[in-house]
Amino acid sequence: MRVNFDQAATTRPSKHVLDAITPYLTTIYGNPNSTHSLGKQSREAIEKARADIADILRGEVENVYFTNSVTTANNIAIQGYMKSHPSVHILCSAVEHVDIIECVQSYNSYILPVDSNGLINMSSYQEFCQHAPANSLVIVQYVNNETGCIQPICKLADIAHRYNHVLMCDATQAIGYEIVNIRHLHVDIFTFGAHKIGGIRGAAVLYSSIPLRTIIHGHQEKGLVGGTENTAAIVGLSVALKDIVCQPRHYMRDLHDYFVDCVSRIPYAHVVLNENVSPHIVNVQFDGCDGNTIVSMLDNIGICASTGSACNSNVLEKSYVLEAIGMKEPEIYTCVRFSFYYTNTKEEIDYVIDKLIQITGFLRDLTEKRL
Repeated sequence: MRVNFDQAATTRPSKHVLDAITPYLTTIYGNPNSTHSLGKQSREAIEKARADIADILRGEVENVYFTNSVTTANNIAIQGYMKSHPSVHILCSAVEHVDIIECVQSYNSYILPVDSNGLINMSSYQEFCQHAPANSLVIVQYVNNETGCIQPICKLADIAHRYNHVLMCDATQAIGYEIVNIRHLHVDIFTFGAHKIGGIRGAAVLYSSIPLRTIIHGHQEKGLVGGTENTAAIVGLSVALKDIVCQPRHYMRDLHDYFVDCVSRIPYAHVVLNENVSPHIVNVQFDGCDGNTIVSMLDNIGICASTGSACNSNVLEKSYVLEAIGMKEPEIYTCVRFSFYYTNTKEEIDYVIDKLIQITGFLRDLTEKRL
């Protein structure tokens, strides 16, 4: 049996998405910026996708921009905003995605600590908002990609706005699992991508209700995002978003609870965070085992898992996210992230748990023999 429990890294494109995008790879392949009929058909598809996405987000269609990835969207948002406001400060949490952590280092930025539950320290947050120059940029990840921790976005946005700041939210891991109503969240900038929700790689949304300066020059996307739009990926993103917001969320919560219950029965396994978490991500610590070895041995029998973000998987460094919530270095290296999607089943969980018991038991025995 092949099982993908690394869905937070990427999901398989759904059949509905593949059927929807095929015409834009075969017959309606025109450049959406061309003025002939083939180009106009592509343009119409993009604008329909833009309108559909704005409607689902309960946002304004003129605020929806398309980029080729969330990393690009985040960089455009941060650099485009700071280009207009060079003297303001940036605040972001210590558990943001690596693209944001690295991008803000070029500016007058402050990294806000989180508590042992992964939540932003509210007193420190309020103090920053109160004393930072007006129009400073606050960046908060909706759902953490390693622990699943959910930040209280509405509350954080209200505090930021009270002191005339701008709030940017990376919602990559929240779409399909948490509320994505822009009006309800009160955010100013909102980003997410297609391939985490059953779409294909090559398209992401940058929603911004505030003006951003251009950093990738060109005439596309109202001059904000240079480069020919990927019509097929954008259409796929729209279809995937429509589909995932209609999924029964209780199914994912049931799947999460079932996995946590099963893995918690392993005496030396400990769920890192199990309160205030999104249901599709579970990080587990296995005492006496190396996380990378577990992932490798699972892969050898057709099970996909990870030790953290796929964007960091080629870098042999400890997780700064787990370190930020107070875990010590030896513990960090014993952790494995499991992430689910609506296509996963309880039968797959039973199979994976059985293999985990075998693998981790073998590794612990091996460690004891060496000692």
